[in-house]
This record gives sequence, structure tokens and C-alpha cells, in this order.
Amino acid sequence: MVSLEVLILVGSWIATGVLLWMYVPQDKLRDAWLIFLSKQVVTCSGGLFVVEMRWIEYPVRLLSYANRTSITFEFYVYPALCVLFNLHYPEGKGFWRELLHYVLYTSAITGVEKILEKYTNLITYVKWEWYWTFLSILLTFYLIHRFYFWYRKSLTTSTEDAHVG
Repeated sequence: MVSLEVLILVGSWIATGVLLWMYVPQDKLRDAWLIFLSKQVVTCSGGLFVVEMRWIEYPVRLLSYANRTSITFEFYVYPALCVLFNLHYPEGKGFWRELLHYVLYTSAITGVEKILEKYTNLITYVKWEWYWTFLSILLTFYLIHRFYFWYRKSLTTSTEDAHVG
């Protein structure tokens, strides 16, 4: 019989893939890859650090022989959600709308993680609390957004320079 944890992991892969397929426009695929891979760099190193410090454990995980972090969440779900966060960011809609965007995404991710921590063996907080998750996701989303904004701006500037010459 398949455990609840395995069903959640497989369901996370499928649901995340469907969300990406539905909400990433074809003309933004290059941007999506940039955001996804950038977020992976951050979550990979941060996630491994947290696990190695024994602040969090992932008792049930895919590829458990490869490393002690969650491949599903650190390498796929969080980066994919960061793609959606950035591609649907309410740019220029005002401070409060932008802040709400950050708070909603961060709260939803933190809430789901806390539920998984409380009711499954997918994650165990050892020396960790939900607010560390909230703050780390908020910070990494902010850093990746700033990087993506800078990248888009530098890309349009270099494209305009190329057309001038």
C-alpha cells in the first residue's frame, strides 16, 4: 500500500507541473527557466545548510540515498512557485498590492509546510519554527525577484543598445 507521504510527493510533482503548464505563458519560457534555476541555486544551498545543521529533517523523501533534503520541495516545488510568483507579479500596481502578493505566496507556502510538518513524516522541525520558513521564503522570493527585475532591465537596455548601433 502506498503511504500518504508518497501520495503527497507524487501529487506535488503532478500539481506543480500542471500549474506551470497552465500559468507560464509560452513567450515567458526563457524567463521561467531563469527564475527556476536561480531559485534552485538558493534553495539548494540553503536547504542543504538547514538539513546539515539538523534544524530540519525530511524522514520521507525521494532519492533519500542522494541527499538529506527534500528533492521535491527544495528543487522543484519552491522554484516552480517562485516562477509563478515572478511571472504574475503585480509590477507597478502600488506598494500595498505588491506587499500583498509577497504575503499571500509566502503565507500559503508556509501554511502548507506547517500542515505537512504537523500531520505527515515529510518534514520534521528539529530546531526550526514556521516563522523561519516564512522569513526564508520571503527573503529568497525578494532576492530572486530583484535579480529577475535587474535581468529584464539589463536585457532591454542591451537590446536597445544593439539596435542603436
